[in-house]
Amino acid sequence: MSGVEFTSARLCHGPGAQNITILKSQSGSATKQITAGPDGKPEIIGFAAGTFFQSYALAVSNITQLSALLQEIERCSNLLVIRGQLLPHLERATLHRRRKVNFQTPPAGLQWLLIDVDKMPLGSGPTLLEDVASVCERIVGRLPKAFHDVSYHWQLSSSAGFTDPSLVSLHLWFWLDRPIPDQELKTWGKWCNDKCRAKIVDTALFNDVQAHYTAAPRFVGIADPFPVRSGLVCKRLDEVALKLPPARTSPRSDKTHTDAPRLRLSGGFEAIMGQIGDHPGGLGFHVPIIRAVASYVAAHGSEDTDIEALYEVVRARVLAADRSDHDATHVEEMASRGHIVPAIEQAIVKYGKPNPRRKSRQIPGAHPHFTSKPRGAADSSAMLQKAVRGFFGQIR
Repeated sequence: MSGVEFTSARLCHGPGAQNITILKSQSGSATKQITAGPDGKPEIIGFAAGTFFQSYALAVSNITQLSALLQEIERCSNLLVIRGQLLPHLERATLHRRRKVNFQTPPAGLQWLLIDVDKMPLGSGPTLLEDVASVCERIVGRLPKAFHDVSYHWQLSSSAGFTDPSLVSLHLWFWLDRPIPDQELKTWGKWCNDKCRAKIVDTALFNDVQAHYTAAPRFVGIADPFPVRSGLVCKRLDEVALKLPPARTSPRSDKTHTDAPRLRLSGGFEAIMGQIGDHPGGLGFHVPIIRAVASYVAAHGSEDTDIEALYEVVRARVLAADRSDHDATHVEEMASRGHIVPAIEQAIVKYGKPNPRRKSRQIPGAHPHFTSKPRGAADSSAMLQKAVRGFFGQIR
């Protein structure tokens, strides 16, 4: 496979082993090429993996074996990974298109996942060119707590070092403590992004045939700024105990399950305030805070909104909320005057003006174009039948 040897010693078929599907492009490149342009500046040529692929299935049992595999195939410019597995009725020796009719993720799901970080603002601190390890840890720190003390495999994006240094793009691979179906991962990813106020999780990857690009970029006439582009970070745990968001229940199921959250998600200041925090049914901090103050201002108007009083109420609720998925620094930021008061002021601008409902009124001198004289059911039925017959030319 492009000169890479896969050995059973490195990729054991032990307990919990799962197949990872590797596709080999027959006519294209599954990586980017970076060349020196006429002016000496780098030019990046994008992916062109082609249409037909040879598929391979290799078993991995843990994050260590997964990392070893990823570092091997990183050297192959025509290889990529997908979550779907070749359907059993298809021949592996035959070339196949990367489509769902050929590859599907097992219904029970997989134990590995990729967090694809794309152009995320770094904020203060070292850049990738200054300290790769520090940047990786800062990104992991933005994920839910379940990821913080878990080993992971990291890999820099192809364009790392050639784009805005204040933005970071990299891949973080994790091993889960159980298989999870793609659809549940998509739901979790959207929920996670809402809570983190940023697109940290690219849910498009939780798809049968979405390409997971693993090859290192090719450099032509220009040096690679990173002598090491990937590696394994070992921590106390090797598996992520992923916390899935609570399933939404219908009003009928709320009545039959006494332990279901009793929240009126349709609106109301108190109902929205109840969504602040990481408890089951909670939506984190930023989004419910914005929605809560908007609801209050819309209901009371700018004249009856006491900014200081509303700030104190919201702040107290934030500080008292469950924070199991966020660190103390984030919660303090969400509870700060600098976060809540501007949200109230923006709500006043948008929703603070009175919006009286228009009342119907009669224009002097204008008369209704319809009769208001009531008729009985029999008369009405006879008139209707006559009108229908007349329309069809069947008046007798």
